[in-house]
Amino acid sequence: MTRSKLQRIAFVQLSPNGKLYPMKCDREDLGNGDDVEVLMSVGSENERYLEGKIISVSYERWNCSCYVVNHVREVSYEIENGGFIRTVNLTEKS
Repeated sequence: MTRSKLQRIAFVQLSPNGKLYPMKCDREDLGNGDDVEVLMSVGSENERYLEGKIISVSYERWNCSCYVVNHVREVSYEIENGGFIRTVNLTEKS
């Protein structure tokens, strides 16, 4: 049996005093206390972006269906011509 690869996992709180959700986080520049954008339920019809706060980070052999994507300062949202536009600006990195 092959062991799963060790991955960086962020424990993200999606609401004040809410429970922690483990999420894959490849971004080494994001850590404890950062406000982040996360992608939930990747690959399903319920896939969506939410905001949360990283509470802690560890390395685990887990496969998560949710991912930390960006710092909230890197992302902006607009509604234009009845459509939803999400823009990422990585020059706004923390």
